[in-house]
Amino acid sequence: PAKKPTPLLTLVDGRLVADDLKATLAQIGFWESAVGVFVATQFQATKEGAGAFKLEGGAKAEVFIDGKAVKVAKDGSFTAGLTAGPHTLVLRLDPQALPESVRVKSGDVNFAAGL
Repeated sequence: PAKKPTPLLTLVDGRLVADDLKATLAQIGFWESAVGVFVATQFQATKEGAGAFKLEGGAKAEVFIDGKAVKVAKDGSFTAGLTAGPHTLVLRLDPQALPESVRVKSGDVNFAAGL
């Protein structure tokens, strides 16, 4: 229902906590029957090539990088071919099964401090 992106803070270690996400959803008038909750962040790839990532927190999320779906392994790992420069990572979370927390880690890219 939000007409524009709504800023959402993570913990210092990069985790997005369900309670914070739920509070933000309540502020923007989110309803429980929605088909997904989309959260996004930006990152910078310093060189061209494959970037390895890990989705943590037990989230069953769909992952998109620069608008393209990325296959996520059962252990939460995924890779993506990247060009050097900025990229956008989006997670589609199930609003009926939000994880307690969710985090994406990578040693191959630098995540932005703000979107």
